[in-house]
Amino acid sequence: DLVTVANETTRFACVPLGGNDNGLGAAQVCTWQEGFPLRTSFASGRAGYDPYLFSWRRMIDSGDADAVLWISAFRAVPLPFETGIPVIVVGAAGAEFAREPEVYVAVGTPGVDHAGHVIRSDAVVSLPLQKLRETGLPRTADALRMIETQTAARLKDGRC
Repeated sequence: DLVTVANETTRFACVPLGGNDNGLGAAQVCTWQEGFPLRTSFASGRAGYDPYLFSWRRMIDSGDADAVLWISAFRAVPLPFETGIPVIVVGAAGAEFAREPEVYVAVGTPGVDHAGHVIRSDAVVSLPLQKLRETGLPRTADALRMIETQTAARLKDGRC
């Protein structure tokens, strides 16, 4: 409505930054890096796309998933699902859960606790974000590298 009213007397435009917690950014990066949109599996060692087979909701509901790795660095929100399988959360500090995850790694918020990028909702521009404060919380990428390193070591030692 603001755009409509302002255009009665002048030229006015609006470009929203929208999307929930940079979900559009995740979709854009997956497509840019792998050539496939979200719902892409890397289990075979290369990207494979199937929107039904790799639906996270279907996999959790059907019991096809062995575990869930949930990433949400923008807001401390509860998980949007319930499950009995192991859950690892890499998420914003202060998150509360109906059932405590097996592993919870608190990470900083991009554009607040460390620099980062978001994709504008028109999917045309990547916007840089600046760090605003020092909390000592790790970046999501650093937390995921730590999980990857520890998992690889456990697999090598036969502990997984």
